[in-house]
Amino acid sequence: MAITDIKQYAHLTEADVEELARELDAIRTDIEESRGERDARYVRRTIQLQRALAAGGRIALMASRNKVAWVAGTAMLAAAKIIENMELGHNITHGQWDWMNDPEIHSTEWEWDTTSPSVQWKKSHNFVHHKYTNIVGMDDDVGYGLLRVTQTNTGTNGISATRSTTCCSEHFSSGELRCTEWNCRRSAEVRNLRTRSLGT
Repeated sequence: MAITDIKQYAHLTEADVEELARELDAIRTDIEESRGERDARYVRRTIQLQRALAAGGRIALMASRNKVAWVAGTAMLAAAKIIENMELGHNITHGQWDWMNDPEIHSTEWEWDTTSPSVQWKKSHNFVHHKYTNIVGMDDDVGYGLLRVTQTNTGTNGISATRSTTCCSEHFSSGELRCTEWNCRRSAEVRNLRTRSLGT
């Protein structure tokens, strides 16, 4: 469930936070020291696989009247989209592969097949979602107001609404609601909610 009472979860002392930071820094250092050519080959092969699946799936759907080919083509397109969304677009736009200094696989240059430009996705996901993760009213990745994400949700955000809208949640989370004007309007609401929640 998502977080509605921030103070209830803000229980770490400054020492706890510092210790957590040291542990996370150690993990980051270990990963940075271990990455190399094998990782570069992996992401390049993943890009080739995704593009091959996308092209092959379209060819299978367009060039055949065989229903088995239609199923295969659909499965190939689905796999290509999953790889593009989760393993490529999401990770590359997070900056996971910036260390390669490859202009074609870099968070500042990568564009992918989603409903908003990468710059807007990075604002909505990298900044807002990862700064206010699972905080209702601040992190819109938790349902976009369509899904029941807390036990206290009732009415239109209840269980029945959740079941009827789950099928389209990926469409919204991929960027349909991530327009610039919407984010500008939401920024003031987020600041006000944060002030009230933290009692500052």
